[in-house]
Amino acid sequence: MQIELLEEIGLTKSEIKTYYALLELGSTTTGKIVDKAGVASSKIYEILDKLMDKGLANFIIKGSTKYFEAASPKRIIDYIDERQAEIARQKNELKKLLPELELKRQLSKYKSEAKIYKGYKGIETAFYEALDLLNKGDEMLVTGIPSRSKYLNRFFVKFGSKRANKNILMRAIFNEEARGEAQTEHEKVKLMKIKYIPQITPAAINIFKNRVLIFPETKDEPILVAIDNKEVERASESSLK
Repeated sequence: MQIELLEEIGLTKSEIKTYYALLELGSTTTGKIVDKAGVASSKIYEILDKLMDKGLANFIIKGSTKYFEAASPKRIIDYIDERQAEIARQKNELKKLLPELELKRQLSKYKSEAKIYKGYKGIETAFYEALDLLNKGDEMLVTGIPSRSKYLNRFFVKFGSKRANKNILMRAIFNEEARGEAQTEHEKVKLMKIKYIPQITPAAINIFKNRVLIFPETKDEPILVAIDNKEVERASESSLK
């Protein structure tokens, strides 16, 4: 086994030297391991603990003395498999985080305060807070509305009722895939003018005066970014024309 290869898979030089010593010595005590591996005696237990965490060493007790042994070299393959599984898990978690990170990157050019809401209750809070900014006769503009879950359809029907009660018109552009859903039905959602576009947009943009809510649709925990910025409002309004 090459030291460089073992370093590439995540072992330190001290761990490699100690593992080699265990392979050569067999069941042995820490003093002999220190002499053979050439590592600091003050660090040997820490190194052995790390090897055991990786499944590459173990110990037995004879009398009152610990004797350490190397695990089978085949366990190195198991360790690599475990690392790959952990990397795959981390990759999946990162994929869930990417929409939020991408939104932050896109919004960094605006000198304004962006607030992030998470979870369905957070989404509801964001919309109701934004609705409070509008007065009778104002308009709410929305573009890029996708097909939504039953939960979100129910929420936006409820939200639409509160909006209509304030006599606020919503002009909206839906993705074609949303046609026929409760959120598009005039019988359920009053004071709404809608049209459809064939393409699927990455996020719905909701404009409430100077506040813009950017709501990307994800299969995982929903997130929403709220921005208070006149420039963003004007740019978003132009996309609806």
